[in-house]
Amino acid sequence: MVIADTHLLGSRNGHWLDKLQREWQMYRAFQTAMTLHKPELVFVLGDLTDEGLYCSEEEFNYYIRRFYR
Repeated sequence: MVIADTHLLGSRNGHWLDKLQREWQMYRAFQTAMTLHKPELVFVLGDLTDEGLYCSEEEFNYYIRRFYR
């Protein structure tokens, strides 16, 4: 399975409610795809974050932890 350009919203742009809704939708879509297709391998390509250009290493590590939730 290939997942591309998740663009998790950061703390600089976007409303907290929009972030919550998007992440819930991504979570549900991922869980559904995993259940239906049972892939042996998952590739994550493209931009993980929406604000990668502006974030520090600490913020980037926070994005990574959010992604794995």
